Amino acid sequence: FVVLSQWQRAQDIQRRSVVVHELTHAGMSGLFGGAYRYSTSLSEGIAQYEEELYTGRAGYYRDLTDLAAAYRGGYDSAARWRSTGVLWGVHGSGAVSLAYNDAFAITRILIQHHGGFSAFRKVVRGYLKVRLTNGSFTQAQLDRIFRSATGARFTQASDETHAWVIAGGWHTPL
Repeated sequence: FVVLSQWQRAQDIQRRSVVVHELTHAGMSGLFGGAYRYSTSLSEGIAQYEEELYTGRAGYYRDLTDLAAAYRGGYDSAARWRSTGVLWGVHGSGAVSLAYNDAFAITRILIQHHGGFSAFRKVVRGYLKVRLTNGSFTQAQLDRIFRSATGARFTQASDETHAWVIAGGWHTPL
């Protein structure tokens, strides 16, 4: 993957961070399992978070300027976190990029403000407990998963994340 021509032009830190991202997916496969569906944002959020931890050691942080603008315009994070579709079922590189960044930002707030990696693992178990085999999660299921794992509904974590991103809290590495 990292020997593709598009990655040869990237900085060394970027190439290595992609490896961290993909290894996180591989490591998480044991937690997620294969029998039931889980949120695309859950999977991509933790991979982005680990990638950010890695690049943050070198002083880099993810630029969330576009996400801040989308949040100000009413971006629907819950729709992304309910989705189980490949690339959230959205089309176009801009929409996909926003979904990746939203997944990262909400995962960061979940871990940093709502119980750490223990809460993240509880959210994983909550998604799997629903035993969804097709389609997407409902808003009620999403809120129940987050409330059970963190004591707060998804809407609260999302609102906190939107405020944090809009305020520019992301201008520091993890």
